[in-house]
Amino acid sequence: MTFDACKISVSTASSSDDGMLIQASYWGVQGWEITTTASSGACFAIYPWNLTAVHHVIFADDICNGAGQSGFGIDPRPPYAEDYIVFIGNIAYNTVQGGGVCASGFNMGSQNPLDTLPGTHIYFAGNFAWNNVEPSICNGGAPTDGQGFMIDTLIGNTAQIVYDNNISVFNGGRGVEVYNSANAPIYFRHNTTYGNNTDQNQANHGVCGEIETTTASKTESFLNLAQQVAPVGCAGQTNYAFLVTFGDATDHGHQNWGYSAAGNNSGITNNGGGFAFGQNNTFGANPSFFESCGPASPKLCKRIERSELYGDGNRQLHANSGGSKGIRLSDSTYQKHLRSAIPAMAVQRESSGWPDNDGMSCAIVVTCEPHYNRSEGTLTAGKFKPLMNSVRKQCPKVPDRPDISLE
Repeated sequence: MTFDACKISVSTASSSDDGMLIQASYWGVQGWEITTTASSGACFAIYPWNLTAVHHVIFADDICNGAGQSGFGIDPRPPYAEDYIVFIGNIAYNTVQGGGVCASGFNMGSQNPLDTLPGTHIYFAGNFAWNNVEPSICNGGAPTDGQGFMIDTLIGNTAQIVYDNNISVFNGGRGVEVYNSANAPIYFRHNTTYGNNTDQNQANHGVCGEIETTTASKTESFLNLAQQVAPVGCAGQTNYAFLVTFGDATDHGHQNWGYSAAGNNSGITNNGGGFAFGQNNTFGANPSFFESCGPASPKLCKRIERSELYGDGNRQLHANSGGSKGIRLSDSTYQKHLRSAIPAMAVQRESSGWPDNDGMSCAIVVTCEPHYNRSEGTLTAGKFKPLMNSVRKQCPKVPDRPDISLE
């Protein structure tokens, strides 16, 4: 399907009216753009409406361009399973505008696994979330969410979950967060967050972080890049690049890059379980993003050309006024393990002097990551190539992690 070829707009006054609801197994959704109003529901949702398990579903190259609730959500309905779900190359912008519930750009609720087989059951990769900010009142009280990517309350779930190569910027809540998960192995890897925790109405959250682990076990954060912009967030609380609160010795944080001009590079609170950040973190060094100018126009959603994985090179998510392409998954036959790569780099650049300028001040987002995936042809417009090469020069070498199975 051609990228961004099919559009849905929802303007009803019911929060249960989603743009697209997947309630059956073995579905793939690619190339859609959905907008819902503040009084409507989510753009894309998975929910066992028919009281049967929903599994083997993929969302690829889809856009939520404004929503009353989540951009993309796995909505729980215990005891029915929602499992083997993939989100890759999607965009969630300006979601969670309604006040009926508290939610996030990419929102994973208390999902139940289909089985206990080893390997990754839920996979988020190459997605982009920005400017997802809740209203001042949500669910009858102060807002609590508005994360770019959220894992929320996994009760009894033991299935492996991986968040890899995602970008989360300028959201009201955390860039990436797991809350209340005791048993599921969760991996945050290669994610880039910048300038989140912008919502000053979150009075009940306490201290907050760009990448945050809260009341969770078996969560491993590594090879991520997080830059905190404001020294305070969450209604005046200390704002960290990396934060672990109520963690324990089964949680791990290593080989990350965290920066705060105020020195809030990493934080550990309520540490009764013996958590400590591991070796080889780079805390306190400025990653030197080229420019950062805040949330861009919604027109940026319509100019994202491609999020692509290609072999032994880089995966790039960038804006371009050229032709449309669809995302392709690399050949998983050859990819049995998550391989390590460098942290992603999010770059936003002024476009006013370029041809085909449409007035947007922030027109490019780039990720720069060597990746061990099968070859896909590179897609780089000529006028963007120098910028992308400049970003690549900042890529350090790190060792492989072949021990995390995707099978």
